[in-house]
Amino acid sequence: MLLAELARAHLLTEHAPGRYACHDLLRAYAAELAQAHEPGDARDAATLRLLDHYLHTGHGAAVLLDPYDDPLTLSRAAPQTVTEEFSAAADAMAWLAAERAGILAAVRLAAAMGFETHAWQLAWAVSAFLLRTAAWDELARAQQTALEAALRAGDIAGQGHALHGLARGHARSGQFAEAYPCFQDALRHFAATGDHVSQAHVHASLAWIAERQERPADALGHSLAALDLHHAAGRPGPGEVMALNDVGYCHALLGNYAEAVAYCERALAASQEIGERNWEAATWDSLGYIHHRLGDHGRAVSSYERAIAIYRDLADRFNEADSLDHLGDARHDASDAQAARATWAQALRILTEIGHPDADQVRAKLEPGADTAEAAPAAARSGRVTG
Repeated sequence: MLLAELARAHLLTEHAPGRYACHDLLRAYAAELAQAHEPGDARDAATLRLLDHYLHTGHGAAVLLDPYDDPLTLSRAAPQTVTEEFSAAADAMAWLAAERAGILAAVRLAAAMGFETHAWQLAWAVSAFLLRTAAWDELARAQQTALEAALRAGDIAGQGHALHGLARGHARSGQFAEAYPCFQDALRHFAATGDHVSQAHVHASLAWIAERQERPADALGHSLAALDLHHAAGRPGPGEVMALNDVGYCHALLGNYAEAVAYCERALAASQEIGERNWEAATWDSLGYIHHRLGDHGRAVSSYERAIAIYRDLADRFNEADSLDHLGDARHDASDAQAARATWAQALRILTEIGHPDADQVRAKLEPGADTAEAAPAAARSGRVTG
């Protein structure tokens, strides 16, 4: 009702149903009036309610999007804080898309106002969405703000999460040289706090980088470390599914196909049992690779298509493109050159739109007379989302 009254007075504009905005000059004037006429404790309480609205709602949305990320332990929301809850990941994704600018502004506001814990936790809450939508620059700015806030507060756990967020953004955008030291720093911070699950996630990310750099033995070592850490945490769930798939995929890269199938089938059954679609998709991609290497092109194509369908439903553009690239390879090796080129073209379009360097590798496959085997080394393929 208050928003409607302001809109009727032309102080706000309803630019979309339920979405309001005001002119920058009007916003600045309103802030000046609040500073001049509202008591300081009232302003601080209002700021805290706003930050808690974004933090508690955004945290719930993030857990729905990526349930393998261990949820944070949040302080109780301030009295009279309004929060929202979501029943499905699609609803959470829609809210994050609508509130994207607001959440990013809330990270900056929290840091500026001395709410350091809110700052790094808000950055954590929005990171899954920014990774999925390939918003690399926004992710980096939010996590850098979070890291600076956690450093000021001496918050070791907050520093670890911010470093991990920075590292994941660097890795997913193909900046491995920048990602690696951030992952190592995050691992040290999580070890200092005894956070087994977060250490496992970092090892999974380091395995992802090792795979793409064609170091499969190192990748297997990190994946086994992640699986051991999940067992040590004593909380089986999506994280353990992730680790099972990673171990299976790494065995496949090393040519240990019997072990690869065993681990991946365990991961697939577990992901379907708990309804964890991110890792179901990743495991289908791994199985596609295994069947491709074993020469069963029909099962490889079917597995990749299952992965792509799930990634598309999840709006995970990078991994959709990654699995499309793999599907093109399988179709090429099945002597279906026309379908392979059409599939690579889809992958190239997505990678170009999100500004990912893997576009060059796919583009090379589409060049006349390209040697596909050289353009896409088998060990560089990975459909996992960890990185």
